[in-house]
Amino acid sequence: MDVAEIQAIERLLTNDVLKENLAKAGLYLVAWELLKDAIIGQPKRFFTMAESKPYDDYKAEVLSLDPKSEFIASCIWFQKNEVLTADEVKEIRQIRQHRTDIAHEMPNILLNPLTQVDEAKLMRIHELVSKIDRWWITEIEMPCNEEFDGQKVDSTEIKSGRMRFLEHLISAVYECGRVH
Repeated sequence: MDVAEIQAIERLLTNDVLKENLAKAGLYLVAWELLKDAIIGQPKRFFTMAESKPYDDYKAEVLSLDPKSEFIASCIWFQKNEVLTADEVKEIRQIRQHRTDIAHEMPNILLNPLTQVDEAKLMRIHELVSKIDRWWITEIEMPCNEEFDGQKVDSTEIKSGRMRFLEHLISAVYECGRVH
């Protein structure tokens, strides 16, 4: 190791930088779980709610799209419904891999200046959660709720609880204004 590499590692071990990197890693893991719930949880709850044979519908409509992975099957379901593009599904796989790297290689994330939390992927999680939740609210929830009959709603104004929670976490970790 040369002097520059040693100095970079020493900088990463200062209390302030270590706390910041731990917070970013934790935020990424929580953000991932929120994205995963948006992708898997929403269709699963929808298809298994109030049905006589709920799992059969979920299995036929979602799980059949990729019998090996509930997560990928759910991504494909959103792609079939034109919520996600093929490129976004590929990107979500990369986001998932980065999550796995963070979760299973935390010391490397904290000590290696070349393997830090990818903040662009973190912000992309926020964008994907927002896209999925806005679609879900406007296309699934609002049509089922007569309070919205005949009302025009600007989808950019819609914020789910999950979106608000993620924005709050991002704001807390980055100590900045609200994310848009």
